[in-house]
Amino acid sequence: LTAYGLYFGRKFPKRLAFHITGAFSLFLMIATLYALIPNSALSTAYPLWAVILLVGSAVLIKSAQHSASLYQRFTYWIAANANITLAITMLLNDSGLTIALAIQVLLISLLIKRHSIPMPHWPIKALVAALLLRLTFSPWTPSYEALTIFGLHWSIVVYPLCTVLFYVAARCFNTSKMQLWLEGAALHCLALFITTETSYQLVGHYPQFDSLSFYEQVLLVCNWLGLGCVYLYRARIAGSLAKLYRIGGFALAGLAGVFALKTLVDDNPLLSAIDIGTTPIFNWLLLLWLVPAGLTLWLARLLKTINSKAINTKVIAIVLAIAGAFTFLAINSLIRQYWQGAYIYLSKGVGNAELYSYSIIWLVLGASTVIVGHLKNQLLIQKVGLGLLAAVILKVFLIDMANLTGLLKAISFIGLGLSLVGLSWLFQKLRSRANLA
Repeated sequence: LTAYGLYFGRKFPKRLAFHITGAFSLFLMIATLYALIPNSALSTAYPLWAVILLVGSAVLIKSAQHSASLYQRFTYWIAANANITLAITMLLNDSGLTIALAIQVLLISLLIKRHSIPMPHWPIKALVAALLLRLTFSPWTPSYEALTIFGLHWSIVVYPLCTVLFYVAARCFNTSKMQLWLEGAALHCLALFITTETSYQLVGHYPQFDSLSFYEQVLLVCNWLGLGCVYLYRARIAGSLAKLYRIGGFALAGLAGVFALKTLVDDNPLLSAIDIGTTPIFNWLLLLWLVPAGLTLWLARLLKTINSKAINTKVIAIVLAIAGAFTFLAINSLIRQYWQGAYIYLSKGVGNAELYSYSIIWLVLGASTVIVGHLKNQLLIQKVGLGLLAAVILKVFLIDMANLTGLLKAISFIGLGLSLVGLSWLFQKLRSRANLA
């Protein structure tokens, strides 16, 4: 049937039935045998079938190069890649089909670029969409739980490999919409890899969203918020796919916000006895609040570039306020971790040294904020800095000095007064420079 279809297809190039017969007969025969053969014979049959399919693919690819019509070339290309996909699936286990499909996307892209074949893009898009759907749900499929490739857990191999294959395939389409589609697929694979593998390496299984641990929640917030920002950044150059990128970015940022709120309410190390590590700065607090603070600031900057009635100054102000809250929690909790160690819940109490360190650090941060506001001529930053300084002064008078007596209290007042005098002199100097400029 294959020889019959190819022979008469060359004689009658407009007869699509001949092309379909010559292209798909081999695939249908072996696919039927693949479904019917007893399991005991698979180890013997697979190598033979794989060789036959690969030889058939070579013949079809060669025939496609000498075909006259677009439909003829299109049919042969699809059939050749179907044969290769089935052959690779036979030789590999479970995730072999995923790898095979990704390889086919790259091969089709390379052949289109090399031979300038005017092949429609929708079959590649359909193939990529099916592959992304498979990749998205695979981590939560029971047959994939203990699957390994070359001695490694499957996701360590499959997700990075598919990311690279999609990205290389995208380079074959220069500046067309197909390039944006494939780059988006690569970005999605990268997002899946980061989301799933970090949890797997941490707790030995993929995220189970109804029973996440504190550490998994922290990682997911950072991963999803970072990826949401990447999607929104990508939307600026995504052309017709910009709306899709924005939806994905907002969805990821929203999910990150939900889990951040859940952590703050239910799994807050300031309220519960949660081990956040003994190393100063480089502990779980870094990922819990400091990294999300930086990502939220990036999110606010990205929102300013979106021309939408739904994204107004109030929304951006709310995002900035959330970033400020993250920063406030991060700095205070890092100070407390330095003094308290792995457990920082508030019921442990606060020592005098820890209490004074809050004032010193926030005094420095408030002064630095005001200076930066003057240098950049940003009134809002100056107001934030002055607000911090006012809060520090109020804390010093109401809390820090409450337990001091005699000489220590006098020295504290003198030190605070000198600090305020120095800051006043610095502000006047900066203001005079600003006026001269």
